Amino acid sequence: MRFIFSLLALSICLTLAAPAQAVEQPVLLSNGQELVVNLERRADKSQTGEVFVLLNGLVYELNRWDNVADLLLEQGHTVIRYSYSAQPANLRRLKAGEEPRFFTTGLDPDRMSQELTLVLEALGVQKKIHLVGLSYGASVAAAFAERHPELVEDIIFVSPLVVPTDTYDSRSAGLRTWLAGVRYWENAPCSFYGMFNPWLCTAQDYWYDTFYKSLYETYLLGNVKNIPRGVEPALYKKALFHLIRAARDFDLRQSVRGLKNVSIFVASDDETHLRADQDLAWSQIPAAERRSYILFKGAHHALPDESPKRLVDALLAVTSRADGYVNGEKSQVQADK
Repeated sequence: MRFIFSLLALSICLTLAAPAQAVEQPVLLSNGQELVVNLERRADKSQTGEVFVLLNGLVYELNRWDNVADLLLEQGHTVIRYSYSAQPANLRRLKAGEEPRFFTTGLDPDRMSQELTLVLEALGVQKKIHLVGLSYGASVAAAFAERHPELVEDIIFVSPLVVPTDTYDSRSAGLRTWLAGVRYWENAPCSFYGMFNPWLCTAQDYWYDTFYKSLYETYLLGNVKNIPRGVEPALYKKALFHLIRAARDFDLRQSVRGLKNVSIFVASDDETHLRADQDLAWSQIPAAERRSYILFKGAHHALPDESPKRLVDALLAVTSRADGYVNGEKSQVQADK
């Protein structure tokens, strides 16, 4: 089907070629899994500052946060960043011929949220965190904050993904409608009669998943060109598919209605439809939970790359409860570059 061959928002993400990673430190989690984590804090290891967790975009690697992390460290804060299990830093650690666990189990919001939960547990984090979700990371941030509001002080969405990556391509609309129809009719017996006969709910989404996997994984295998160094191309593309599929039902416009202490930072030069949905997501946040909406003028999407200094200024203004940044105010700044 030709609908799928111009996934506009996805192509934007995939052209942000990922450079070499930061120093990799595998951390053993309580479920036996290892993830590459970067923890930086004051030399005396005190936790007098705040704890910032920086969540990657779809093709981000840890070192692309370096400028932001350095500026936060200068202010005495703790910075945690980690690579999702399906990202290159973890794929590089696989032995030849080894497949990652998620190839069998799949990835979904629960599993993506659990990764962060286990990282914080392994690091012994005691304080509430300031959760910063960049682009795709918005879906992980929202999933975690929904499940663990007691662990989150603030949630800051930076150039956030709002809906699945192919939504803005008009030619994919027919495909998405068709897939939604497959899912509806396949799951109808469970929806209508599941409470009376649980057996009807044992195989939901089988055909939906089958068609989704066939179409989207085929697209990625044939069209993704930027392969991170040190990762086998087919492995990378399949892992990328799992990340995309994990967020296929994500809708920030719905998620924000149940979140607390929410800020949104947006880039003025981002794709038009994405910007419109980011604004709509802001409008859906309950008024009492809106903190700050900041427009970065002259920036396009990856604010840690294009405006690290002013991004950190904005993060500190929001998280320190500075006047003008905590009661739903809207403001704008000129991006660094």
